[in-house]
Formats: sequence, structure tokens, C-alpha cells
Amino acid sequence: MRNCRKYLFLALAVAGILFAVSTGASAQPGVVARTGTLPDGASFVIEVPANWNGTLFLYSHGYVVPGSANPAQDVGDPATRFFMLASGFALAGSSYAVLDAFSQIVGKPKRTIAWGHSLGGMITAGLIQRHPDRFDAAPAFVEFHPGQYLRPFDAEDKDRDND
Repeated sequence: MRNCRKYLFLALAVAGILFAVSTGASAQPGVVARTGTLPDGASFVIEVPANWNGTLFLYSHGYVVPGSANPAQDVGDPATRFFMLASGFALAGSSYAVLDAFSQIVGKPKRTIAWGHSLGGMITAGLIQRHPDRFDAAPAFVEFHPGQYLRPFDAEDKDRDND
């Protein structure tokens, strides 16, 4: 019973901290947020802190079940968002085309870092492969298994890959 109370207290404390961070993150002062729709119909979100250090992080989210809501995301969780914006990083999310929209709305970043998790990690790896001149770095948070390889954007190789 004593351990149960201890774990309950710990769970409530963690929940309280996460709630405080997520509430504070959405109301972060000095952050200019822009949303819109790209010509291809994809929605986008851009957030730039007042103390922007010139670095843009372009986020690619993980898999979304077809037919499910798929709003633009510029980060995976509120705590990371809060930390990155407080550290002076701009955030953007939607599709590769959002880089051009960011440059038009905010200005050209000094550095652009593509990042993502899960399927977004695969997209990140594909972006840096196809457009190395547009990115300064690309950490891809994705799990690979033996036998897998990256080739998500090579339509010409579709038949060869299935051999």
C-alpha cells in the first residue's frame, strides 16, 4: 500500500509538471505564430521567438492513419516546443514547401535543420538526400531493422526494389 501511494504521488507530480509545461508552452510570450495553407493544400505552422537565433527546425511528424485529422505540427510535444522556442530556435512544420513560405513570411534562416521521428525520420532522411543544399543538418529519429534501407522517394526504383 505504501508503494502504491508513492507511485500515485509520483504520477500526479509528473502529470502536474507536464500540464504546467504544456499550458506555459502555448502561451509563451514573444513568440509569433503563423499558420496557413500551402498551394498543395497542406496546412503549415511557423513559430518564431522574439530572440530568434537564425536557426529554423523543420519538423516532419510520424505516421497518421489515412482519413484521420492531420493538422500541421512543428514539434512532437509541448515540453520540447517550449525548450526550443525559449532557446531561440524557430519552428516550422508541414511539408518541404514550407521552407519557401518561411523565407517569404519571416526571412531566410541562417541555418535550417530538418528533423522528425518515426515516419517523419524517414522523411527527414529523404529530404537531406534529395535536397542537401537546403539543409545544414538532419537528425532522423527513426528505428531501422536489419535489411531495411532508405529509398522512400525513388519511384523509378519501385519495380527493382520488389524483385
